[in-house]
Amino acid sequence: QQQQQQQQQQGDEKEEEEEEANVVEPLHPLDPAISEPPQLDLKELEWDTSLLLLIPHRLGRDYVEEKYVKSVAQIFSLPQSVGILGGRPRGARWFYGAYADGSKVLGLDPHTVQLAPGKKESNSGAGKNK
Repeated sequence: QQQQQQQQQQGDEKEEEEEEANVVEPLHPLDPAISEPPQLDLKELEWDTSLLLLIPHRLGRDYVEEKYVKSVAQIFSLPQSVGILGGRPRGARWFYGAYADGSKVLGLDPHTVQLAPGKKESNSGAGKNK
């Protein structure tokens, strides 16, 4: 009986070793082998360098297709966002913001001079010499 228990223990240990050998360690946090990504405390992370991430992607042939507008608008809610630059030869657009409801994206042609917003004068006339 004691011999059977020892054999059972050895068999159990062997199974555990085989299971451990079959475990694949993920190479990075986005590895599909990870069922749930690790939770990071973002306040403890130190970022000491800048990064400009460029993602080549076509959002439509002649214009930004409607199905992309809300997704693109969400990008502008990120404080790190510098906008989206896109276009075609001899025609580009820099998208820099969106309406709060995400219904429209705001952009301009970076190759043309844009008028600066004017300063509104107050109607009170205080401080003016006539």
